[in-house]
Parts: sequence; structure tokens; C-alpha cells
Amino acid sequence: MEPLVPSLKFVSSGISRFLRLDLVNPKLKGTIGCVWDVTPNKRNEALQQERLDAERSRREEAEAERRQQELLIDVTSHELRNPISAVLQCSMLISQDLQQLKTQVEDHVANRKPYLLTQETVSLIDESLDAAESVYECGLSQSRICDDILSLGKLQLDKLQVFPIETDIAKEISKLIGIFSVEVRKLGITLSHSLGPGVQACPKVRMDPVRFGQCCTNIMTNAIKFTATSDVKKIWLEIDISPFSPNDGTCVRPTQEWKSEDAGDDLLVYVSVKDTGPGLTEASLNKLFKRELSIPSGHCH
Repeated sequence: MEPLVPSLKFVSSGISRFLRLDLVNPKLKGTIGCVWDVTPNKRNEALQQERLDAERSRREEAEAERRQQELLIDVTSHELRNPISAVLQCSMLISQDLQQLKTQVEDHVANRKPYLLTQETVSLIDESLDAAESVYECGLSQSRICDDILSLGKLQLDKLQVFPIETDIAKEISKLIGIFSVEVRKLGITLSHSLGPGVQACPKVRMDPVRFGQCCTNIMTNAIKFTATSDVKKIWLEIDISPFSPNDGTCVRPTQEWKSEDAGDDLLVYVSVKDTGPGLTEASLNKLFKRELSIPSGHCH
């Protein structure tokens, strides 16, 4: 009889191999075998696996932190960049107005004539004051964003805090229009805005006016950027309030009518910007709201 090939039998703390002697020689009785204690090997394997798991976890955490930092840089850079265009335009206007006033004063001094204020001079001063106020508003917006960057608790996007206060929607929109008024006038753009019936029903709401201004500045900057190159240069800004959420998959304000007494604790502010820019292709629409993707310069928002 051919002896059976011994088989390995794994146990919790070792490896054993046994063989019946009668299968080798019928005259023999009993069993012979040996056992190897592999406990140290198993412990080493488990320890090595723990180290590998810990290293993998550290790499994943480091990668997640890196992505979060990149996202923070992308978002804050974008937010800080938005008011810069208005600041540049306003500062240029102030410089031009002062240069014009300087020329007038120098002309009167050279001719030894008394300098008389005219309506044109007053208009130049008013224009410069409006531009300076716009620069100040943009500076406040950027200062708030810088505070967010310096605060460790606000670095994570899902932890950025909002400070809701009673806010007059019409006044906030007036400030926003004022920030861009100089720029659109220089570019020959007609900027119109309207307040919906919801704003008339609830002219004041509790919200964070700075965050609201950031959102509006973002879309207005894009509208101005691309409309400036169009043959017809018009931008419409529409603001409304509703207690109803938008339809599934859209950001469009619902058309249901409501009254102030029907409003609950939560209201939604709808901001819509339309312009005569080149618009978006179907491919560009699919890229909206995606990180690290920008729309080609030949298309508007």
C-alpha cells in the first residue's frame, strides 16, 4: 500500500503534521508527527499588518488634508479676486477726476483768475466720492475673507461661519450696484435691477450681508467680464424672496404666490443675473460648480 501524502493542519498557534504508521507498514502501530510553534511569526505578521494599515491611514489623512488646503486656496483666491476689478476701475476714475480738477486749477493759477466752482466740478467730486465709497465696500469684503483665512476654525469650508443680522435687501442691492456702477459706466454696460414681490412683502430678513454680497459679487463680476465684449451690453439683476424651495434639480424661484403672514421661520433669497453675453455651450454647462474647472473666455456664466 502506498503511504498517504501527509497533509498540513493549521491550528491557532502552530502548524502540525501527523502520519499513521500502519499506513506505512501494517506491522507498525501508532502515529508519528511533529508540531511547529509559529506564534512569533503570526505576531510579527499581525504587527506588520498593523503598521501597514497605520501608514495607509496616515497617507490618506495627509492626502485629504492636502486636497482641503488646495480647495481652500482655490476658493479664497477666487473670492479675493472678485472685488479687485471694481477697485481698479474706481481708483482709475478717482485718478482721472483729480487730474481733471488739477488741470482746471493750474489753468486758473497760470492765468491768475479766481477759481469758480461749476456744476461740472461738483459732479466730478460726487463721482469721486462714490468711487471711493465703492473701494471702501470692496475693502470691507476682502477684510472679512482674510479674517476667515486667519481663523483656523473657519479654514474648513463646511465650518465657515455666518453671522445673520437683520438686513434690508434693497439697501444691500443698492450697495452692490454702487460698487459696479463706475465699472459698467466705463464699459458702456446698461445695468438694471428689480426687486420681486417677495422683497416687498418682507423687505428685511435675517441673513449674513457679507456672505450675500460675496455671492452677488461673484456672479456680477462674471456677467460684466463677458458682457463687456458683446455688441449689446445689458445686464439684469433680479432679487426675490420666497418661503418655497426651488424645483428639483434647478435654482429657479417657484412661482407660487404668498403673503408675509404665510412665511415661516426660513426664507430663501433668489438672485438672478441675466446678460447679453455669449452664453454657455452644453459642454460648459456641465462644468458649472466644479472645482478647478473654468469656463473658456469666449463664454459667459
